[in-house]
Amino acid sequence: MSKNKLVSIRKVNPGCYPSTLVCDDYRRLFEDNGYALTDKIEDAAIILVHTCIVGFDMHDGSHKTIAGALKRKNKNARLVIGGCLTPQIKQNLAGKYGCPVFSSTQMGELAAYLGLQTMGPRLDSRAGMPMELFHGQVGKWKTIWVFMNAGAKLAGFILPPLGHLAGRFVNTTLAYSPRTYWVRCARGCANACSYCIVRQAIGPVVSRDVSDIGEEISAAVQKGYEHFILVADNLNSYGKDKNITYIQLLDAVFKLDGRITVSLNNFSPVSSLPELERFLNILKPGKIKCINYSLQSGSDRLLKAMNRGYTRELFLSSARAILKRDPGISLRSDIMIGFPGETDEDFSQTLAMIQKVPFETINALLYNERPGTKASGLAGKVSEEVKRQRYRKITRAFHARTFKRWVNYFFKRDCLMLD
Repeated sequence: MSKNKLVSIRKVNPGCYPSTLVCDDYRRLFEDNGYALTDKIEDAAIILVHTCIVGFDMHDGSHKTIAGALKRKNKNARLVIGGCLTPQIKQNLAGKYGCPVFSSTQMGELAAYLGLQTMGPRLDSRAGMPMELFHGQVGKWKTIWVFMNAGAKLAGFILPPLGHLAGRFVNTTLAYSPRTYWVRCARGCANACSYCIVRQAIGPVVSRDVSDIGEEISAAVQKGYEHFILVADNLNSYGKDKNITYIQLLDAVFKLDGRITVSLNNFSPVSSLPELERFLNILKPGKIKCINYSLQSGSDRLLKAMNRGYTRELFLSSARAILKRDPGISLRSDIMIGFPGETDEDFSQTLAMIQKVPFETINALLYNERPGTKASGLAGKVSEEVKRQRYRKITRAFHARTFKRWVNYFFKRDCLMLD
């Protein structure tokens, strides 16, 4: 392959599923036009850096990746910046680095700038998606997952309780299984959290047809895939532009093939609560392996300031209802530390929720102000030192809770400890 037909796609946030699918859209666009991927920036004729300005702690990483690409690229290579970007951030990046900037919804404009021809969708095009070429850490995680899965099975053979608990954790990392397929269901978010710029950066909800998603999953099943990550910026927003709901999507997916299992990415309590009974009615035990069920805070005062649309008790009751319907579901969650005005009492209420909800993993992130959001104008900024102290406390509390659950399960066979 000639070096003038090599492209390097660099993704800043390795753990963002929607961003990975956008990078794969880039990959398909370039491959359809005769390019091949390379992980060597020095060899590439085109370098595309997919930034993550939405992410709470990815701002510095985005700038470091762009600056590094500018230093390493050959003099004739073209650098393009992409990502989930607001118009203001696009303008700032273009001015600072002198590079063209296209948001993740501007695939057509990007193709026109580079002189590429856009092609129609291919339903089996996600098979063998080279995630590790978008971010080097992913390759390591995929390898680690294989060993973790084998270890969980071996532990289950030797000591069933240990295998059961290890398997619950492995469920939260199924995105890196070679038998897992990622399918985008929608873009955009219908919520309006005060700290988030997703709606500004990506725009309104745009959902794919249920039939289109079903055809893609069926094609993937024929290629041997069994587990599906349903990806959206907010999965509960699916269908709001089509007068349907995510309930109908899940019902259709469950009916496709009896072997299919799924994980729900970005499943928000704010939208699930009004439809909880319908969700529980279609929830067949064993069909959902993991739900990313984002808490953010255990303080009702902060949840209101965040505009999350639920209280701690509503979150707790919905999480417990889901786990009682299917105790095999593993819950992941996101916790925000240092939101403006967060007091010691607010933080202690978040710690209390960690003790009450049996999360298998949590992603604790320090609040990082997003320009143009309502939260950016709030008083009561929390110092970085206090944020780090609280991060350490919540991490220790989570690990202590997890250890207690494991000990309890060996003696009482109750790993959820819901009461």
